[in-house]
Amino acid sequence: WKHRGYPRGPPLVFQDIHYTVNKGTKVVLESCSGAVEGGSLCGILGPSGAGKTSLLQIIGGQARHMDGQISGRLPAVNPHDCTFVGQHEVLEPTMTVSEVLSFYADLRLPPTMSSTEKLEIIQNVLQKLGMSWAANTLVGGTSVLVSTKTLSGGEMRRVSIGASLVSFPTVLFMDEPTSGLDAYMALEVCESLQGVVRGGCTVVCTLHQPRHEIFYMFHQVMFLAAGYVVYCGSPEVEQFFGKVFKGSMYMEGSSLDTIIESGRGSNSLAQFGRDGNLDVANLILDSLAGIRKENAEDIAAAFQLQSSDVGNSVPLDAAYRESVTAAAASITRTRPGPAFRMKVLIRRAVLMRLHSTHSYFRVGTLVAWGVIFGLPYITLDNHISTSEVWDTERCIFILVLYETLLCNHAKGLHEHFVLQTTAETKLSLYRPEEAFLSFMLVDTILVVLPGSFALALEMCLLASLGSGTKLVFGLCICMLDHLLFCTMFLSLMAILKRPNFVNGLQTSIWSILPVYMGFWIKVPDIPWPVRWLAYINPARYAFDALMINEFEGVIIKCDNIQNVPCLTGDQVLDYTEVNAYPSTKEENMLVLLCVFVSLCGMTIFALRRG
Repeated sequence: WKHRGYPRGPPLVFQDIHYTVNKGTKVVLESCSGAVEGGSLCGILGPSGAGKTSLLQIIGGQARHMDGQISGRLPAVNPHDCTFVGQHEVLEPTMTVSEVLSFYADLRLPPTMSSTEKLEIIQNVLQKLGMSWAANTLVGGTSVLVSTKTLSGGEMRRVSIGASLVSFPTVLFMDEPTSGLDAYMALEVCESLQGVVRGGCTVVCTLHQPRHEIFYMFHQVMFLAAGYVVYCGSPEVEQFFGKVFKGSMYMEGSSLDTIIESGRGSNSLAQFGRDGNLDVANLILDSLAGIRKENAEDIAAAFQLQSSDVGNSVPLDAAYRESVTAAAASITRTRPGPAFRMKVLIRRAVLMRLHSTHSYFRVGTLVAWGVIFGLPYITLDNHISTSEVWDTERCIFILVLYETLLCNHAKGLHEHFVLQTTAETKLSLYRPEEAFLSFMLVDTILVVLPGSFALALEMCLLASLGSGTKLVFGLCICMLDHLLFCTMFLSLMAILKRPNFVNGLQTSIWSILPVYMGFWIKVPDIPWPVRWLAYINPARYAFDALMINEFEGVIIKCDNIQNVPCLTGDQVLDYTEVNAYPSTKEENMLVLLCVFVSLCGMTIFALRRG
């Protein structure tokens, strides 16, 4: 491994690929066949909706993550020898470039490799991509975790490429590597891909309206139209499309047809191709965008007939046998086990919390609000008097309510986690449950527990709520309540994957919670059609548990104030009916634990479904 270069990539051959969605009612790809030479740079081009990304995902090993029905002969490649880079970066914005590459190296290289060897590989990758200067630079971005954008779009795309190269892949698939980049950055990214190919790797990527210079960087190109592969071969496409489009009725009036019929002959495109000033690729794409499905099928058939004339025919059966042989002979790579992956994920989660100001803001907010909400109740005595009973109840209500509401600060983090985990699990870096457990463990220890503990402790001390074991139990209930609602909103994000809708749903839940906690209206007094809302409200069980913990068996001082009766703690509980069901604080805590475990299971299930 230490001295291993990039092995020559195998040829990629696919035949008769069909892809339909909506129960077969919509055809995305139809009879797609083609071959990519090993160790070459191949671009897939076509108008919007032609099926470029779908074809790339299918031949790139991402079919298991796609909806619909897929048939046909797929490329024979070892899944451990190929990597897929999506259109949108999933890089951790709070980590440096070298830390990001180290994360991918740990998950993709054998665990027996030493840290020194992995560091040497990372340095070599950065050097190949011209990014050595950025090794200790924060990736940055505009997410809730970090607001500093330190790398340009082109540099971030090169880091994404580097994250794939650390494992020495033989095949690299990239979806729209130049998307959203200006002309100069797009050219830089393509030059980086050329460097990867020179090392022997096969690179296949989709492109949208490439520049003249970029188009001729590719060794091979595929043109798609209406779900058909209408061309697969060298970038010298002028002669083929000049012959096919000349005099075609469905091309009349197009810019390409105008040039062909301008009196310069069927080879007019060839005359203004690589060395001319004609943007051939985009001219063809504009012309293909307006054709119908039956016409695309005709062009595909014409390519099969005329490909031998232009020297682009690839014997698919022979090439497929060669690719099968190459895949069988490829090195079997040992991937890290679950324990090692968890270790890597926990290390990244810790770095993320330490580098992000958002984590310190969450803890600081909980600490500050504990003082703000606790100070009004500082006059309450350790020994509750009759006149202070209802003030104590209000204090407990506010404590539970804000332990719940302050989970709102984590919604940006939850959105980032779900998007990142969904993208990275598709790359087979780890399993969703491993990411969830590491995320919850680190977030709980470094953020939730310190912040929630501080909020509850400050309010309990300022308002003289409980002491000794009662204080400890009350703090546990508060932290469990906060953790439960953070997990609830994380599960909603994982299930729905629509941030705006989830934010609106959170607001609705927070509006309902106080009404059905049993504070303003006793649960038995709630009309039966909506009483079920109280029974599914976790905040109600936290409130009941704290009330029982505070008043059970307590002797309340009698103030001897007129019209204020003397009460016992058990009478307060009977009056408020918080001990009706469940009747003990332990039972209420058990309900909270069961809900928390159920939410964890729902979140993992949603993440596994992607």
